[in-house]
Amino acid sequence: MAGLTKNTHTTSAEAEESPQTRRGPTGSLARAMALLDEIARHGPLRFAQIQERSQLPKATLHRALTELQNERLVQFDERSLTYMAGFRVLELANNVWSRSDLRTLARDQLEHLCELSNETVQLSVHSDTHAIYLDSVESDNNIRMSMGVGTSIPLYCTGAGKALLASCPSVQQRDIIDRISFTAFTPNTITDKNRLLDELVSIRQLGFAEDNEEHFIGIRCLAAPVVTCDGHAVAAVSICGPTFRISDDDLKQWHQWLLEATGKISKRVAPTSTRLC
Repeated sequence: MAGLTKNTHTTSAEAEESPQTRRGPTGSLARAMALLDEIARHGPLRFAQIQERSQLPKATLHRALTELQNERLVQFDERSLTYMAGFRVLELANNVWSRSDLRTLARDQLEHLCELSNETVQLSVHSDTHAIYLDSVESDNNIRMSMGVGTSIPLYCTGAGKALLASCPSVQQRDIIDRISFTAFTPNTITDKNRLLDELVSIRQLGFAEDNEEHFIGIRCLAAPVVTCDGHAVAAVSICGPTFRISDDDLKQWHQWLLEATGKISKRVAPTSTRLC
């Protein structure tokens, strides 16, 4: 996980806010939360873009962003000069998710898949351009895939990420893809937007996604979404392991097991989401 850097960007002194310039939420906490929500929903954003959206004076906005950075709720990328949600947001989200019903509803199926496949099985949730591991049942093998709960992974080059992204409505999907900073982690990583879109169409039709050494060399992964009754993905379940131990025949068998498990979890989730149907 990349380290955090504090913003060294400075602005000229601004006059104190007048009643005419005060807009939106009042009070420092409400203002900070409104800014955090805007950055989390639409980031990464440049300072000028945030100011245009918030209509705050430069000095006021700079102070608020600095406070958010100090609390690790917002981070500043010095290369792109943009602000984005900080990793403390993910940590807080993980603390909430770790006590959620979803983890409880899925746990026995994760354990069953781990027993069947003898590989690591994980539950992930969507977080903007990334997915976050919510739960994990690790294989007993000496060599295994191991990623801690709360770890953030890219959507475009992981099985769970692609399964979640493929289930997004087309407008949201395009918006997310436009904001992805594509990096070639391996020679197999998809870094072309059109190629990714084509694969997402296929994933949506098949009901599962594969990661063939796209994020890590030597790791294969199969993932499928957990969906509500309207088809909206609330999570993804993935089975991951080393390439030397996983054959194409293994993947074919995993398809059946994985779809059966996510189908059962989806049925359990459905009663809690009937308002969406």
